[in-house]
Amino acid sequence: MNLYRKYEGLSPIYRGHLTNHLPMVYVIFEELNVPQQDAEAWLDTYKASRDLYELTDPTYPKSDLEQSYINQTGFYLGEINKYGVDVVVGTFLNKHVSDVQSALFHGLIRLAYAVISTDELLVAQALAYYEVTAEPREPSSTPIPFEQVKDRLHQLIDRITELAPEGDHRERLETLREDALYQSIRFRIEHVTRHREALLSLLLRRYQETRDFFVLHTITAFHALMVLEEFYVDFADVLDHFVVQAMPHLVVAAPAEPREDVADRSFAELLANITSYEDAHAVKLLFSLAQLNDMFDCPLCRTIANEIR
Repeated sequence: MNLYRKYEGLSPIYRGHLTNHLPMVYVIFEELNVPQQDAEAWLDTYKASRDLYELTDPTYPKSDLEQSYINQTGFYLGEINKYGVDVVVGTFLNKHVSDVQSALFHGLIRLAYAVISTDELLVAQALAYYEVTAEPREPSSTPIPFEQVKDRLHQLIDRITELAPEGDHRERLETLREDALYQSIRFRIEHVTRHREALLSLLLRRYQETRDFFVLHTITAFHALMVLEEFYVDFADVLDHFVVQAMPHLVVAAPAEPREDVADRSFAELLANITSYEDAHAVKLLFSLAQLNDMFDCPLCRTIANEIR
């Protein structure tokens, strides 16, 4: 029996708007061949801790987003039955190039995990969630050589420090987005597809400096883009949108104290104990780092993986 069928009727959100990570963690456990009893115990704990509702419960008052999710899941199951997963996913993604950041990149990330799984229900649900959370964005930006990115990023970091030295991530993000200087020097990267490895290193270094929750999502989103690349007609355009939408999160993240006394375990060791991580974000980050390390042979992936708590 497919373990996911136990959880397939859960809402895609909890507490009104936060993303349900259970489908994504389920795929990770399946990919890593985690024993079913261990996977089920972890997923049951997550479900209970997030107070996730069954959408099939007639007493549960579904929100408009949840009802749309149900409707669109049925629609995409029908489309997949007619045209197949590859055609439906490709058609969808090329209509949603400008909104990779939807639901803090979770529309994109959940779809990537569903594609990894090849489970048609997971794919249909992921497409539905992406669609109901889609927020198209077309911010203007100036192309710059990758060699200038570090200086431009630090210029923006200095700017937000000057404008809003205090405040949480969201408050600082809003301040930055309203700043005329930021709007005038917002950038994308020339020939961005040639700089994937350097872009990954930039994201990893910034996460190591900040251990910021939002910066974490730029790493897992970058991994999702690598998984989904084959479906896009113009992948450079997609990466341009990703850079423009991810950079503000890198800019406003505050520095953190460095980790000390970090072990040096292999990915095999880390992944073998993946159910010991209680936070779904830690599970997803570890899996993304392992896959990105396979793709790019990036030592910093393993370093950060060992720092995950």
